[in-house]
Amino acid sequence: MTPVYRWDHRELNEGAKIPAGGFGQTLFRLGPYHGVWARELTLEYVRATEFCHRPSRLAGLFAYASVDHAQVNLAAIRNLGRQHLYEVEPQGAVFLVAESAPGPVENALARQDHDAAQEAARQYWHDADPAGLIEV
Repeated sequence: MTPVYRWDHRELNEGAKIPAGGFGQTLFRLGPYHGVWARELTLEYVRATEFCHRPSRLAGLFAYASVDHAQVNLAAIRNLGRQHLYEVEPQGAVFLVAESAPGPVENALARQDHDAAQEAARQYWHDADPAGLIEV
């Protein structure tokens, strides 16, 4: 299995297991105080009601296909405190989507256009590559 790259606030030892779902747990713990609360609820609502065959972002583990891509994104989240970049080997299903895809959902929510946000979420899930789901 090809390794992927992810950042984490914890300093982990080699061989450590990173459980999936941490993002969803953090999101629900912080609720509307989390910066992407509304975006993720919109994406999850559309997924659960129209694309239930797709895995939930809230139960997943985010990673990047290349170290360069991971480093660019790591630089963008420095406001979250110290982060560590790890090469990891997936131990489950890998589902690939374009990371920038949630942007239109955020833009519509910023305009308080909830119909457009749901349509953008619908497009996000529609465009998620079903060939990107690989059982390992």
